[in-house]
Amino acid sequence: MARPYIINALDIGSGFLKLVTISKRPKEEDFEILGFAKEPSIGIRKGVIIDIQKVAEKIAFLVRKVEQDCGQKINNIYANITGGHIFCTCSRGLVSVSRAD
Repeated sequence: MARPYIINALDIGSGFLKLVTISKRPKEEDFEILGFAKEPSIGIRKGVIIDIQKVAEKIAFLVRKVEQDCGQKINNIYANITGGHIFCTCSRGLVSVSRAD
């Protein structure tokens, strides 16, 4: 049987922070919820992060809680945050390395 895809999604809202971990097996339509956590937002007002330290602490708490629920470590998270101040810039970077050390 093929390994399932594990997806972690974080929603950063003015009211709540929510984190969910789901599993999807190839060639199957259904998802399985492995873990979910929801906490009231602190440090966010009208969609704008005003206290990054408090938000980071809440996110770390949610990650620990969901890791305990699903029994595996969370390494990657898709994050969602909205607001009029959010924008995206596409760019590429290149770094030259002269020696391997």
